[in-house]
Amino acid sequence: MTKLYPSVLVCCFLLFFFSSQKIVAQCNCKPGVPATPITYLDTILPTQASTSIFSFPKFDPSIGTLSCIEFNDTVSVVVTTFARNTDTTAGHNYTFVTSIGDVVNGPNNSGSYNWAASTQAGTKIYGPTYLDQDMIDMHPPQTRLPGDSVTYGPDTLINNAIGAGSPPDFAPFIGTTGSVNFDMELSGGAIAIVGGTNYLTGIKSNSWGTFRLTYYWCPTGTLANNIVNFTAFKNSGAVQLQWQDESAGTGVSYAIEYSTDGTSFLPAGYVNANSQESASSTQTFKYTYQSANTTPGKLYFRIRRIGTDGKASYSVIKSLSFSSSSLAGYQVYPNPVKNSVMLEFDEVQNGNFIVSIINTIGQVIQQKSVILNGTNQIKMDLVNKPAAGLYYLQAKDQTNNQQYISKILIR
Repeated sequence: MTKLYPSVLVCCFLLFFFSSQKIVAQCNCKPGVPATPITYLDTILPTQASTSIFSFPKFDPSIGTLSCIEFNDTVSVVVTTFARNTDTTAGHNYTFVTSIGDVVNGPNNSGSYNWAASTQAGTKIYGPTYLDQDMIDMHPPQTRLPGDSVTYGPDTLINNAIGAGSPPDFAPFIGTTGSVNFDMELSGGAIAIVGGTNYLTGIKSNSWGTFRLTYYWCPTGTLANNIVNFTAFKNSGAVQLQWQDESAGTGVSYAIEYSTDGTSFLPAGYVNANSQESASSTQTFKYTYQSANTTPGKLYFRIRRIGTDGKASYSVIKSLSFSSSSLAGYQVYPNPVKNSVMLEFDEVQNGNFIVSIINTIGQVIQQKSVILNGTNQIKMDLVNKPAAGLYYLQAKDQTNNQQYISKILIR
């Protein structure tokens, strides 16, 4: 038993780990053009409950077409272990193993909580610890020996573990009203791998976490395939919009539109193509939107292209978050990644960044330093392309002590 039990624990950990690695779907509206993200956050404060429930709003299908869904969490679990020798004939040297498992369940059509959105596991070995014989059952009754029990911890068995997943079915997430429920469940215990069978153990856990659900969606209207490299970012209280048209020319115009809910758009301004350029040339356009938004929330922007035939088509929608948080919003695309990946912030950045690609066991595969000065994009080329699979893209802002992490799939 002494040799087999740690192996069983390792197998359980690997089962937890790999079952959580769901592959996120292609989140593009068209090749190279990322879908628009809407992100919701929820938090579980430290609790001793073995099951905690949290929820997110459903995706309103009137906004557009849902491209994919990504769930991310960061979970911690602290465990205290209690053990007692119940052998009334002798004391023993005990070695105990405490294990804890955390499963975040999401909704699915086949049941309320049966999609394992994220799983984590942790173990810790204690001992050897000598526990004296138990005198509690001796006749006549004896004073209980103080050395027959031990308390280990509290110890952090799961420490800010990052999990991610993508649901197999979008149906439970779609609706004009209501919410989708998730639950976080803990299970585990302690067992002696040395010391015999006459003992009692128990554990007390304290867990907490942050949870994020992101909907990636595309507009239902006709996409303007001519418009590329559309970006929107905050700069000194204004919103800077920039895009390129691969076939602009005389008679082509653009209406800049904004929305507070992602559904109803209003005009913000107009820009005309350069009539001196031919229709086959690529033109770059810029527009500054003076935001009057002073309350937390999001603004959505799109470009309506009016062609020479009078027909309208639309760019993808870009969203910017306005809140009191010092952490900038961001998105990563394309995802899956082939040869390079772009990290795009929703406001200009100034600072020294270290960008890393990290595998699922925490090894840094590729890393580079970048200095951003009034820009909002970081491009990471795969110099030595790693094996296809799941990785994390991490950007550390050393100047402002911020960190951004996103899950990517390399093909």
